[in-house]
Amino acid sequence: MQPAINVGDTIRVKRVTNGSLIEVGDIIVFKKPNGNDEQIVHRVESKELHDGLWYFKTKGDNNNSEDFWAGEDTWNGMISEKLLVGKVI
Repeated sequence: MQPAINVGDTIRVKRVTNGSLIEVGDIIVFKKPNGNDEQIVHRVESKELHDGLWYFKTKGDNNNSEDFWAGEDTWNGMISEKLLVGKVI
C-alpha cells in the first residue's frame, strides 16, 4: 500500500460491514477469501451490487494490476461485503 501506508505502520480501522458505506478510493481491510482469516489492506477500485450484496474490486497502491479474488464470498474476481473488516480512517 505504499506510499499511503508503509510496512510496519499502525492503522486505525473503523468497523464497517455494510458495503454501501464503502466508496471507491477508500482503503479497506478484509479477510482473504481462502478461509484462513488472513487480513488484506487494499484500496477499492470499483464496487458493484450483485444479488443484494456489494462486491469490491481491490488493488494495492504499489501493485501493477487489480486483484482477482477467487473462492467463497467472491464474484467476478471481486470480494463480497461479507469479507469486510472495516475501513482505514
